[in-house]
Amino acid sequence: MCHGFVRFAIRRDRRSRLLFAPINGETWQSSIEGSYSADTETIHLLRDGDVYQRSGAVCRVLFEFGGIWKALGCALWMIPGPLRNLGYRCVAAVRHRIAGKVDACTLPDPGAVERMLP
Repeated sequence: MCHGFVRFAIRRDRRSRLLFAPINGETWQSSIEGSYSADTETIHLLRDGDVYQRSGAVCRVLFEFGGIWKALGCALWMIPGPLRNLGYRCVAAVRHRIAGKVDACTLPDPGAVERMLP
């Protein structure tokens, strides 16, 4: 579901403000490793020095898209964090049934390669 979320985000981030990095990559190691859990089952977002994880990261990404997505992100943000994260964990628990299981992430589209950090 991770690479599916990245593809989803790239298609909707019309201003190209979001950059993406693998948790085991150089960017993660030099930016925030040690301060936060490198949980490969979790979406992380580094924004203006703040790190958002799980549902908080999803909400913040939705804010970036604008329009109806921003409204959805705002509505989700108003749900208390522990409850939002419970929903996040429930989706994560069945993600392979929802999105299927893959052995490796697919390569990004040629236009999105510059948004992938090492």
